[in-house]
Amino acid sequence: MDRIYNATRTKKIMAKYDLTMKKSLGQNFLVDGNIVKKIVDGARLQKDDKVLEVGPGIGSLTEEVLLRGNSATSIEIDSRFYPILRENFQRFNNFKLVEGDALNDEVWKEANEKPEPNVFMGNLPYVITTPLLEKIFTRSNRFKTVVVMVQKEVADRMTAAPGSKTYGALSVFVSFFSNAKTLFTVSESSFIPRPKVKSAVVKMELKAPEVDGKKFMKFVHIAFNMRRKTLLNSVSKGMDLDKKESLKMITNCGIDPDVRAETLELKSFLRLYENFKQFL
Repeated sequence: MDRIYNATRTKKIMAKYDLTMKKSLGQNFLVDGNIVKKIVDGARLQKDDKVLEVGPGIGSLTEEVLLRGNSATSIEIDSRFYPILRENFQRFNNFKLVEGDALNDEVWKEANEKPEPNVFMGNLPYVITTPLLEKIFTRSNRFKTVVVMVQKEVADRMTAAPGSKTYGALSVFVSFFSNAKTLFTVSESSFIPRPKVKSAVVKMELKAPEVDGKKFMKFVHIAFNMRRKTLLNSVSKGMDLDKKESLKMITNCGIDPDVRAETLELKSFLRLYENFKQFL
């Protein structure tokens, strides 16, 4: 069978539907079958797993999931792809297309109708990575596994360790909700058209949050808001608190008030949050 990820078939589909890519949506078609298979392999799909995908494009990743016997629900914002996806997967009764913006609550709700997906996959454009991760992480019926392809610099930030140049609020955000690791990088030559940046595939095994996720992340963002300032200055100014009182609460956590947020690990942020949450 001539697979969608085959570059020749991809070009034929593009020509048939007179497709040009939209830079605003970060559109690039994955035409490396080895990478497609490695992404799906990374999810370690079980027989009854149902996949939710965002941004299927013409469906190279979708096809791999369906051919392995798993159900797939795909959210696509670009109406030019709707007839292509319907044509490509009309023979599958375990495929569902949801038309619209994945960040829209109604679209998200429709895509997560029962039987609810328990595995998430997607090639995420830079501009929606963080807000989409928030939806994924805070969904009431949680995904067990999330496998996403993002720009390599975003993957580095998602999996960064405390004290590194790329460590920030996104790193804490991801580590709070999941155990994450970068599976592999993807070269520019794996796509049509060829992007200007490298990509990477990140796998996240989700875990139950220890505290209120939204409030916790609000506190983390405050701590990182002034990266050049000490923790004491960032928190006291960001929360409009008396500096002496802030100093007392930070030292009560056994943390040096003169450190910067980018040096603190998740456990330290959780201790701080327990002391400051009453003021959020």
